[in-house]
Amino acid sequence: MKIEAENLSWAAGPAIIVDGIDVPAMPGRILGLLGPNGSGKSTLLGMLARTIQPRTGVVKLDDRPYSDWAPRDIARVLSVVQQKATTDQDVTVRDVIDLGRIPHRRRWAGPSPRDREVVEAAARRTGIEHLLNRDWHTLSGGEQQRAHLARAFAQEGQVMLLDEPTNHLDISHQLDILKTLRETGLGVVVALHDLNLATTFCDEVLVLHKGRAVCLGRPADVLTEDLIREVYGVEVRILHPDGDEAPLFQFLRPVTQT
Repeated sequence: MKIEAENLSWAAGPAIIVDGIDVPAMPGRILGLLGPNGSGKSTLLGMLARTIQPRTGVVKLDDRPYSDWAPRDIARVLSVVQQKATTDQDVTVRDVIDLGRIPHRRRWAGPSPRDREVVEAAARRTGIEHLLNRDWHTLSGGEQQRAHLARAFAQEGQVMLLDEPTNHLDISHQLDILKTLRETGLGVVVALHDLNLATTFCDEVLVLHKGRAVCLGRPADVLTEDLIREVYGVEVRILHPDGDEAPLFQFLRPVTQT
């Protein structure tokens, strides 16, 4: 299954936040959304996830606009992990992960044996099986993030949208989660800040700057020193350790304003 979008725009009053962006269809591949804070990544993901109504443009699943889909059918195939998601309710980690199973069962029905199996498998996949019965509010930020990822895996969707899924995670868990995403074989659109993670795990990247798409392509092809200087405002040295095709970025200093 594939997700794609054409000419997406959104504004907050007179301020244009996303301006006419296309998102290509990449079934079975990972598309990274890159750009500095305020570039429009989260807003673009929100429009793809149906939490933000586009001012212009259309989002399609398998060539069908969202308007042609029943919301329940979308929820069965589209998994979303937001940058910040919390609750005031007294719930356990198991309860949170089980939310991913709701689209697959009848209204008011409780968890089935199959649901419980899927929840436990998702917890193992994200390394939190030992936390299943813990109160949600006792978790660290990184543990909560892994629980949200487990919920997305438990949903068993065919497309995943993730907004900074490596936030709050230590280096080992960052690598584990992104490696797991690659191994799913699903279509994934993920917003990332870490360019080195993006070059390692993304098949292509869409770079945003001031609400507009600057470039789209393989990370090794489009993430040049000039582009990083222009978009991020930093001087960078690009390395290729051991002749590896995937570049490694060494950030040096902010660009000097003249």
